[in-house]
Amino acid sequence: MRFGVVLLTLVVLLLSCTSKSESPASRKVSTDTALTAGKPGPAKLVPRKPPAKPATRVDPAYAYKLLKHATPQEMQAESVAVVSVRLKNASNRAWTTKGPVKLGYYWLDAAGKRIPKAQGRALVRKDTPPDSTVGIRCRVKAPTAKGEHILVYDMIEDTTWFGNKGAPRTRVSVKVK
Repeated sequence: MRFGVVLLTLVVLLLSCTSKSESPASRKVSTDTALTAGKPGPAKLVPRKPPAKPATRVDPAYAYKLLKHATPQEMQAESVAVVSVRLKNASNRAWTTKGPVKLGYYWLDAAGKRIPKAQGRALVRKDTPPDSTVGIRCRVKAPTAKGEHILVYDMIEDTTWFGNKGAPRTRVSVKVK
């Protein structure tokens, strides 16, 4: 037992002396690994969990929830589908029929790249105070290119997408034939 304590003390002293004589660049330890401790023998590197991404704070003026949608799983290229969407105004202000708040959508290709000019808007046709819901019928036009695509729903006011203010966007996989 005493021999183990002496050995551990020597290892600690040796490591502290070595680390002081090394350059700062060579002492840099990777943040994605850690040394194991406990059992005698060679130290092993153990991967650490990546740090959690901080939660995005939603600007209270742009908060909403898409509760449900009836997006088709398949569409013909350049066809139009009328999609029913139910939304909750989780913001701290009312959406009015005269205001600039709309339901918007845009398309991404299979690689996740936005397709230019493949987007649309639908008006909020009922005044919607905070904490209330509204149904919107959105005419969604499919892109020209065939294949797997992602339809992204988001609310928009003038040119400000609510997703850019921290609100979650809804992504739907759609096969375009």
